[in-house]
Amino acid sequence: MTLKISLGIFFARIVVKPWQVGIIYVNVGFNVFSSAASFFYCLFRCGPNLDNYVLQQVADKCTPQTLDRFVAYQQAAVTTMTDLVFLILPVVILWNANMTRQSKLSVGFILCLAAL
Repeated sequence: MTLKISLGIFFARIVVKPWQVGIIYVNVGFNVFSSAASFFYCLFRCGPNLDNYVLQQVADKCTPQTLDRFVAYQQAAVTTMTDLVFLILPVVILWNANMTRQSKLSVGFILCLAAL
């Protein structure tokens, strides 16, 4: 989550169009919400008493595994979506930039590496 926030801040500083800033804010906000929800789900999936977490886990008194899988797949999907947006964003930024083709490729490659 912190990596996505830092990437959002980085890209928000170099974009020039308001719709690009909006995409960044929505993307980062959705990722923060999803990551926080997944974190608290993992923290409290066996109840609020963390002293008995292992005992609850061994006794199979936690949430069902299907819900665990759903949260894991949901988090993976949101993270992948965020990565794809941050990978495509440099291409959109550089598409109409006033640079030579070689400069666009070099800068685009560096920005895509920053996103990964």
